[in-house]
Amino acid sequence: MAQTHSQADPTRRDFLMLATGAMGVVGIGAVAWPLIDQMNPDASTRALASI
Repeated sequence: MAQTHSQADPTRRDFLMLATGAMGVVGIGAVAWPLIDQMNPDASTRALASI
C-alpha cells in the first residue's frame, strides 16, 4: 500500500522556498538601504540647520 503525505508535513521544497524568499528579502533590503540612506542631508547642511 502506498503511503500518503498530508499537506501539513513540511518538505524539503517548502524549506527551499522559504529560504529563497528570505534571501530575496535580504537582497532587496541590501540594495534599498544605500539608496534610501543617500537621501539624508550631508553634514554641512545639518550644521547650517542647527544654528
